[in-house]
Amino acid sequence: GHSAARSQRLMPVEAALADIPAIVLTNFQAERLQHGETVYVESPEVGVRCVMSSGRLIAIAEVANGKARPKRVFNL
Repeated sequence: GHSAARSQRLMPVEAALADIPAIVLTNFQAERLQHGETVYVESPEVGVRCVMSSGRLIAIAEVANGKARPKRVFNL
């Protein structure tokens, strides 16, 4: 089992990725991205981004040319 002391030392995944800029997707876009699909985004940003939807981290994606391609998808 998990001890209370050990649980208190654990940090949320979002804390470990705090230095990576984030983009926010709609629920529809997020669902597609979580299934491995590239989605169009209205973002001038380029590079690796944390992808958020409904206040939660859903993926890390590569953003370029108006598209987000999932690199790692989370089911948190």
